[in-house]
Amino acid sequence: ASMGLTDADETFTRDFLRAVQMCDIPQLNPETQNCHTAKVIGASMVFEGSPECMTVTRKWMHPDLILGKCIEGIGDDEFKLDDKQRQRKFAWRKKQYTHKYGNYSGWPKEKTTYPLWNPADFRRDQGGHIIYFENVDYLPFHMGHTGFHFHNYFETTHKLRNKYMTYGHPVREAANMTVGEIHPDLDLMIDCVLRRSTRNNKHNTLSSRLEEFEGRIPIAYGLEGYTMARHLELKNILMDDEKGHDKSWHDNPKSKDWYEKIPN
Repeated sequence: ASMGLTDADETFTRDFLRAVQMCDIPQLNPETQNCHTAKVIGASMVFEGSPECMTVTRKWMHPDLILGKCIEGIGDDEFKLDDKQRQRKFAWRKKQYTHKYGNYSGWPKEKTTYPLWNPADFRRDQGGHIIYFENVDYLPFHMGHTGFHFHNYFETTHKLRNKYMTYGHPVREAANMTVGEIHPDLDLMIDCVLRRSTRNNKHNTLSSRLEEFEGRIPIAYGLEGYTMARHLELKNILMDDEKGHDKSWHDNPKSKDWYEKIPN
């Protein structure tokens, strides 16, 4: 059996899931998989808050699949790392037990299987993974994809700010910022929904309506009127936000070090 690990806003495409069910994928063969580089990684199309804000200059390399044989709690405990071999209990591995950073230098050579993966390993920093995605010539930007990332789909800006104040990379000051000021992804969403130029942003969104896009889209997005209904709903949510939209990510002091020095 294989297992997928995702955030709640990530999913594989239906076609990819059918391929996993029907095709002989070497990384999911329990007879030959030794858990060295066990993950199969999706390349996801990113939607920022709205179906009509599809990011065309970015792929999100999640969700992920891994064989149950290689997962803690399912695989053989003989190959399970102990707490001393991890950064801390339940956390990711120390470097000498990774492929990417230590080439498994701390793992006994005589063992026939490499360490079992916990959720932190699965999500974080294990390198050398095989990436499955299409590089299709007939699509703009060669944006073949095997998953979707529905990023920042919230019903209120209050809930949106709460996410950014409490998630894994908290922005403590988010309650007192404009939405676009909080994070560059949100700045891109604001530019898309309010029809502002994305020229100064790291990424760009699709310049046409989603219905004109030639590639796979979520099945629900094919329903007549659905994508624009959500887009207009998000616009109303943003326009009602009491902080307004006079400031953007570029007004955030952190942008000078973290974002604006990233080459376009």
